[in-house]
Amino acid sequence: MSQNLPAPSSSTDPVDRIREALDEGDLTTVEAILKDLHPADQVKVLAQFGEEERDRCLDLYEAPEIGPLISESYGRLREHLLDHFPPDVLAEVVQGLDSDEAADLLQDLKDHAADRVLAGLSFEDRAEVEPLLSYPEDTAGGRMQREVFVVPAKTRTRKVLAELRKVGRDLEELQDIYLVDNRGVLAGVISIFQLLRLELHTPVVEGANMDPLYVAPEEDQEHVASLFRKHRLHSLPVVDDTGRILGQITADDILGVMEEEATEDLYRLANINEASDLTEPVLRAFRRRASWLTTNAVAGILSATIVSFFSGSISQLPALAALMPIVANLGGMGGVQTATIIVRAMALGHMEGASPAWVTARQASVGLLIGLFFCLVGAAVAYSILGSPGLALVFGVSLALILLVSGILGSAIPITLKRLGFDPALVSGGLLTTLTDSIGFLLFLGLASWFLF
Repeated sequence: MSQNLPAPSSSTDPVDRIREALDEGDLTTVEAILKDLHPADQVKVLAQFGEEERDRCLDLYEAPEIGPLISESYGRLREHLLDHFPPDVLAEVVQGLDSDEAADLLQDLKDHAADRVLAGLSFEDRAEVEPLLSYPEDTAGGRMQREVFVVPAKTRTRKVLAELRKVGRDLEELQDIYLVDNRGVLAGVISIFQLLRLELHTPVVEGANMDPLYVAPEEDQEHVASLFRKHRLHSLPVVDDTGRILGQITADDILGVMEEEATEDLYRLANINEASDLTEPVLRAFRRRASWLTTNAVAGILSATIVSFFSGSISQLPALAALMPIVANLGGMGGVQTATIIVRAMALGHMEGASPAWVTARQASVGLLIGLFFCLVGAAVAYSILGSPGLALVFGVSLALILLVSGILGSAIPITLKRLGFDPALVSGGLLTTLTDSIGFLLFLGLASWFLF
């Protein structure tokens, strides 16, 4: 892009200014406004345009500027960017990316387009990227980058520093230096900070950690993320069966993994497909979200059926209809609270070594204490409003029981799903809230029918 400054505009919003410039056909101003933004901000701006406007903006980009833009993009916008640029341009873009980012870009392309981009790469670049494409995206091999700094363990500090000066610019995310023995097997690791503390004549092995952590390329990315959290790592080497270094995963790479996992769990807790985002086409969003809501609607029929069994009691005492949603809602919220705590503990590795029975019993105890509190408060409020001691007692006891049940189900269900190989985040929305609603209605209306009639 050129360095032309944008023309004055009545608006400070870059989206409005770009639209105004596009309407006037002033592409120089459009280019200058985009150039003034960080790539992450450019993505936010482009996401607010329709495809025709966006295409006119993208035509202004040159290959060196496209890589950072694609790296910051997401969802449907990323798909549009990859579809917009021809394979020869993307091949030029790939050559300017780190190997892990290049592999991510190629994996997001359709097969025929990826083959054409690979064909446009030099032999050296293709040799760097192709091995990464053989690993699933959610593994250490799929997340690693091939760019690493490796030296023999007995190398002196002076020589290592000299080598760093030669290659440092090509290794922008360099945090750790890996040491290998005479067979090329990983032997240790030393950080840049530790290296700088050594005397120039000292072998780097004397300041290194000779028992480094490492992972195999097949290791799941969630386990890799837990190692970074637990040990506060800057980087983590990926080694083959013989211990030779294949590449490394950096903290920057793993932050993206954590964000993806958190987004995935959050979407699943809300019963939203993880492919959904603000740029998703309306009809696609309708199909995905309507299917989930249909499932919940069918589940709601179960609760409605239970309520219908007690229609006679409700017709005789209409106050039951006013109180029963409170029982179901508190039970549902209590269950979701417990499930969220359990799912997060699983994601962070805090459940390792913990007895499922102990965890469930502890959450049940918390649920019971909360239930007793709401039993007293709810009974008092119900009595003060309705003036019926019997109804107030039934209401209070129902609150205590449903919050006890929600504590048990909110912990037992995700633990069970995890053991069966399912994602525990699926516990909310459908299964858990359906159970707590149904049990809440059954408890309250059942106790009322038995005790009051």
